[in-house]
Amino acid sequence: MTVASLKEKVTLYALMSLVLWFFAIPVIAYCFLDCKPFIPKKVASVLLFFFR
Repeated sequence: MTVASLKEKVTLYALMSLVLWFFAIPVIAYCFLDCKPFIPKKVASVLLFFFR
C-alpha cells in the first residue's frame, strides 16, 4: 500500500464531504422548513424535489 500524498488526502476528504452534504441538505431542509411530526410522504416529496 502506498502512502497518499497531502494533495490526494485533501481531494479524498473534499469528495467525501461533498457526498455527505449532498445527502444532508434535504434532511436539513426538511427539519428547518417543516417541523411537523415525521410524515414519510412529506419526506419523500422533499427528496424527490431535491434529486430532480
